[in-house]
Formats: sequence, C-alpha cells, structure tokens
Amino acid sequence: MANTKISQFQQNPSAYSTDQIVAYSPISGTDVIITAPTLFQNITLQANSIAVSNSISVNGSVGTAGQVLTSGDVTGNSYWTSNVTVNNANYLGGVAAASYLTTAGLSAYVNTSGNFSLAGNVTFNGNAIFGNTISANGTTGSAGQVLTSSDGSGNAYWTSNVTVNNANYLNAVPASAYVNTSGNFTLAGNITHSGNAIFGNTISANGSVGTVGQVLTSPGAGANAYWTSNVTVNNANYLNAVPASSYVNTSGNFTLAGNTIFSANVTVSGANTSIGGTNTNITSNTVIAANLTVTGTLTTPNTFALGSATKASNGYCFLPNGVIINWGFANGSSTAGTITFTQPFTSNCYGLSLTANGVGGNGAYYTALSNTAATIRTALTTNLSISYIAIGY
Repeated sequence: MANTKISQFQQNPSAYSTDQIVAYSPISGTDVIITAPTLFQNITLQANSIAVSNSISVNGSVGTAGQVLTSGDVTGNSYWTSNVTVNNANYLGGVAAASYLTTAGLSAYVNTSGNFSLAGNVTFNGNAIFGNTISANGTTGSAGQVLTSSDGSGNAYWTSNVTVNNANYLNAVPASAYVNTSGNFTLAGNITHSGNAIFGNTISANGSVGTVGQVLTSPGAGANAYWTSNVTVNNANYLNAVPASSYVNTSGNFTLAGNTIFSANVTVSGANTSIGGTNTNITSNTVIAANLTVTGTLTTPNTFALGSATKASNGYCFLPNGVIINWGFANGSSTAGTITFTQPFTSNCYGLSLTANGVGGNGAYYTALSNTAATIRTALTTNLSISYIAIGY
C-alpha cells in the first residue's frame, strides 16, 4: 500500500489564521500557505456551500439583518441590499412571512402590513369579511354610500345614486324608516291596501289637512284630491253633511218611509208639515210619548191618537192640552156607592157628571170627590146603575 500523506493543516488547523489559504502539495509533501489572497478566477463549488458560524463579508460589508447578497452583474461588485424580492420560508416579496395571511398548504398570501396590489382577479369561495374601511378609487366613501361598478370602462366608486334593497336599506332609505315617520315620503306609484288603512295622525292632501267636518274628495283624473264641505257624506258621524245629532233634519224637507217614535217634545214650525204628502198626512200609527206643538195646519184624514187611552166601558183618554177624561159605570144606593177612576187625575178632578139609568126622579149625586175616586148616592135604597163622566188634569 502506498503511503498516505497528511497535510499539516489537517494535523493542526489551529496553527493557522482565518485569512490564510492552505494548499497541500503532494509532490513536496508540504503545505503551501497563502495569506489574504486575491482571486482572479472563478471558484466553482461542485457540492453544497455550507456557511460556517461566522459572517460573510462582501464588498467590505457584512450587511444588516434581513439583507440579501445581490449580484452587481458584470459591471460591479456583489453587495448587500433590502431592495429585492425574496420568496422563501421567511420572506415573500421582501415582506416578512409573519405579515401574510394564508391557508395551510396554499400558495395564496394577503399582505396585512401595507398596501398590496394584485394584477389579477381575487375569487372568494367563502364569505369576504372586511374588518376596517374599504378604499375604492382612492376614497373610502361617506356614510350610507355603496360601492358601485362602472362596468368595464372605469374604476369602481362610492355613490348614493343607487337603489339598495337589503336588511339595512330600502331604496337608499334606512330600514328604520321603511314606513317613513320622520318626514315626508313621496311615492311615484300607487299604494294598494289589501287590509284596513289606519292613519294615526292628520292626512295632508294638496298641501292642506282640511278643517273639522271636511272630507277628502276626488276631482277625477288630472287634478289633485282636496278637502271640502260641499259633499254628501253618510256615515256614523254625518248624514248628508249634517252631524249625527241632527239626523231629524230641521233645515228642510225630510221624508220618512216608516214609523217615527218621538220620546221627547216635537215642534213642527212650518205652515204645512208634510209626512208623505202635501199637507200633514199620517198614513200609519205614530206614537208621540211627549208634547207635540204644531204652529201650522195639521190634517189627520184617519185616526189621530193624541196620547194614550182605553177604549172600553170604563176608560179614559188624554187630550192634547193635558186634560184627562174618565168615564164608566158604577152601582149606587141611598146608603152606598163608589166610583174608582180608571186613570187617576194628576192634579185635580174639576167635575163629575152622574146619570141614574132607567129610573126617573131618583137622580144620582156625589158626596165626596178626589183625584182617584168619588162617593155617590141615589134616592132609592136599592142599587141603581149609574153612568159617569169626570174631567180633570
């Protein structure tokens, strides 16, 4: 076996300085030492270049943290610089990897440390969530504006001149004003209410809310609706523009097709009062429970009942002036006899007329008279039938 020569550098490397190059000569069997050498030719490494624990000096500088060694092409020396784009595990486009958002295993990064320009489209397969403002065409817009596309002819921009329908806006009006109660609201089309339309406040038509009692009136096509009193309105409050308290119209003629019952005083002030005819003509029963004053002519071609009455052998009636008439029959003798009036008089009985039936010369008379009864006598000891009529009020 041939002898193997070992370099002195291999035997004792600490004996040499860091600026020396040691080359072993197999001919002489000794090391050739070159101090601070200058290389005029390229050095080609056939294997990996492994940097040891010390720094690398290039062009008189070891650079600063984060700088990379850069070629000055054939016109200059290599140098350290930050003005490069480095894509590796630590840097992407000269920005630290910690400043990027990524999904594991994908080569898609978003720069969060500053502005980032994309030359192509960005497609979001999921929700796009923006935590801060969005700048479009150099502006972030103002409150209520929306981001609008200008088609392919220009940049997107912020504007209020759009119609937006979403949970916050309807036709550029905030959701809190969908039924706009904060001011006037103009609708360009018709509103159709399929249910009741309830208005809590006044209604303005043609610039006016009208006055008490006026109604909203349509002028037909081509003009605005308006408030007016010159209409006929029939509802719970008005009948022919007259308040409900005047349903019995005293300002003109009034025709009733059925019976009318008056529970209070009724005053007829016209010269001729017509109920269904020229003169006053009551064609059916009319009950008047109180006084009736007629200042003109009152014609009753049929029976005209003035107050209540009983049409019997013992009965009564009320006259229009308040006078009460009682009539009937009773038995009396020289010792006994009593008349009880069918309708007691309210104030007084003014007169009582007695007639003894069938016996001449034995006239009947009364000995006591009140509002409710009378004591009667005859000349005979046996009972006689006596008819009577009493008047009072």
